[in-house]
Amino acid sequence: MLKPKPYNSAKKIVEAQVIVAMQKQGYTLNAVNNYDENLLHISAANGCLGIVREILDQKENCRVIDRKNKFGWTPLMQAIRNGNIDTVKLLLQRNADVNQMTYLGMSVLGLAAAISKEMFETVYNAYPDALAHTANDDITPLCVAAMKNDKELFLRLLELGMPSSTTNRYTRIMMKRSIVPEIAALANEELAIDDYWSDTSDNIEIISEQNINSMTEDCSISNDDENKGEKPKLHLLQFPALEFGKQTSRISPNLTYDVFMFPKANFEKDSLIEKSNISIDENANEKRTENDLEMSYATDKDELESSPTVLQR
Repeated sequence: MLKPKPYNSAKKIVEAQVIVAMQKQGYTLNAVNNYDENLLHISAANGCLGIVREILDQKENCRVIDRKNKFGWTPLMQAIRNGNIDTVKLLLQRNADVNQMTYLGMSVLGLAAAISKEMFETVYNAYPDALAHTANDDITPLCVAAMKNDKELFLRLLELGMPSSTTNRYTRIMMKRSIVPEIAALANEELAIDDYWSDTSDNIEIISEQNINSMTEDCSISNDDENKGEKPKLHLLQFPALEFGKQTSRISPNLTYDVFMFPKANFEKDSLIEKSNISIDENANEKRTENDLEMSYATDKDELESSPTVLQR
């Protein structure tokens, strides 16, 4: 990141004063601010190359070079975020871990790709093998390049061996929405299979309750179509939910054909009354017949008991 000359000169003066105070009074990396950032975090974030070198010259401090702040950022990540390439190079020379990730899942190479192609090349040239470790990240460098519409960086990542055919869902979405034709074209090729499974053009038509009555009225029309040799249409009937107390159950959809639709039944009040009267009369006649049979049986029994018995030798 370019700074004006007066700023750089004033910064160097302040750095020199801080280094002198550190050497005289001493310091500790266990002292942190509200974001759990120590002196190394703050110096790397502000590009204070002299202070970072002074800290890392102490061998015991190299063991905490990858200490994270409250958000999972290491001093190397903070230097990358603010575009301090010289500080990034120094941290990489002192074996800062490039495989670290923030608590939100952003890798060092993904963060470098988000800053600039130059920053990405700086980190990649120091640790080329780290690029293979980012293939399974949620936000890969390829996803970042597609999000930024950075054609040069995107093609560079493909050249380095990041295949677009194995990208995750986030990367495919960013590629598809890219305004760069070359990136979007690759996304369309990869999304051909997804579009096939998302196609709903051949779905079975679902008929609502309002159209059920019209279906029954069109039963005669479907019969005419059958006579003409036309195939009946397949419909999916949808029924409302039935409530039983607090629980709700749904009737499974039934597949029916128009030619098998039952006509409307005309249940009039008078016809129901007449049918109920007939059933009552039939029940009464049955009861009378049973009573008559019981009475005749009792009479025959009495006659047999009262008649004299003739004994023959």
